[in-house]
Amino acid sequence: MTNKITNDEPTYFGKSVVQQLETYKLFRPEAANNVEVIFFDAQGNRHENFYLSKPDGEIQGGGVYITLLISLLDKRPVTIKTDGFVGSHGERYITGVIVTNQA
Repeated sequence: MTNKITNDEPTYFGKSVVQQLETYKLFRPEAANNVEVIFFDAQGNRHENFYLSKPDGEIQGGGVYITLLISLLDKRPVTIKTDGFVGSHGERYITGVIVTNQA
């Protein structure tokens, strides 16, 4: 898996450890229903300014948020998937989370 950020392909951040989840009023009032995700990747690089791609979606929003929250509480590494898009404010959007069995 690569940690290279592109503008046209999904990007995966493998063995990432979630450091912080912050409910966040994004860049405009109508986008207030989101959460900023701050995490460290497998190389120890800190990433911030990541948000849920579809915060109102059941799986894409609530499901991803719950998975990230459990990862944060358990300090369990996950793979974070983004859509590769980087917005005008440098924001990136999480489209999925992959959790694997550590056993």
